[in-house]
Amino acid sequence: MAGNIVNINVRIVITPFVGSELARRNLYCKANVRYGATAKNVFDLYTTSPNVPTGCPMVVYIHGGYWQYLSKEESAFLAPSLNASRPDGVVFVAVDYVLASEKEHEEHASMAGIYSAMQDLLRALNVVARKLNCSAIHFIGHSAGAHLLAGMCSLDYPSDQRPWLFKLVKSLWLVSGVYELEPIRHTYVNEPLQLSSAEVEACSPVRQVEKFIRNMKNSSDAVVHIVYGEFEAPTFELESLQYFHALKKAMEETTGGAGFSVPEPVKVSGRDHFDVIDDLKNNHVLEKLPKMFGEDQTATNRTKTPTGLLGITSQNCDLREVSLRDVVNASTYIFTL
Repeated sequence: MAGNIVNINVRIVITPFVGSELARRNLYCKANVRYGATAKNVFDLYTTSPNVPTGCPMVVYIHGGYWQYLSKEESAFLAPSLNASRPDGVVFVAVDYVLASEKEHEEHASMAGIYSAMQDLLRALNVVARKLNCSAIHFIGHSAGAHLLAGMCSLDYPSDQRPWLFKLVKSLWLVSGVYELEPIRHTYVNEPLQLSSAEVEACSPVRQVEKFIRNMKNSSDAVVHIVYGEFEAPTFELESLQYFHALKKAMEETTGGAGFSVPEPVKVSGRDHFDVIDDLKNNHVLEKLPKMFGEDQTATNRTKTPTGLLGITSQNCDLREVSLRDVVNASTYIFTL
């Protein structure tokens, strides 16, 4: 049994760690940009250079680990291949968040605290995307990260902020996600989480699809991809399909249309829960990125006026005490101290 545990841990960590180390060696990194209330609410930005060409898309990765393992340090493994896929590269963002396993030292380590911090993340990413003149924001979440990504789009936001917060969102990649928390309450995973019934209700994306639609209808024809591996544990496939059908049903009942699309879920052949994200790196994301961006991929893009990363700091991305009233629907917004 001990050997099996070691093998699983190696499988989870080795590929992302090696790829992330490659990103740190070969790409420019602006590390530890603060987005929320705690020291763990930070993200790293990876680009081909400190000067980002105008119109460069942003790709955000939220890691899994059952809300108690992994970090942004192993989450940059997609950055090298995604940056190599375009002449101008991408602005890749590896996200950290508070883990439930840190509860002894961190007051925000409950599921409700982890989940609600995604509001701060979305606000901060919008500030950075506009400051760097990014053309779009694409999100990828794996396992617990897919849960948090779906949750980020299912939280309550003031109505006058939704257009600004979701306008740039062009795609969500929900990979092997957890969308219903009730089964988690009856497993070992709940030991650090200690989920309450209220948290299960509020933090289960499959129970919040109406809010998801209310928010995502402010996007510009975004595409929500639901992906899972052929050899997943049955629960992950079941929840992926249940979430898809819940979204589609609610979309059909939405007056005026949803404003985004949800294609049929993709079952990745020959992959399981751990290596499905590697296949996403090698095939699905890279194949779809040029079509999603809908941009001229020629080298002439490099002549566009670049924007530097050096002006981005924790202070000018932290929006906890800032009203967005004056920047709703703004086509360009530079957050100043």
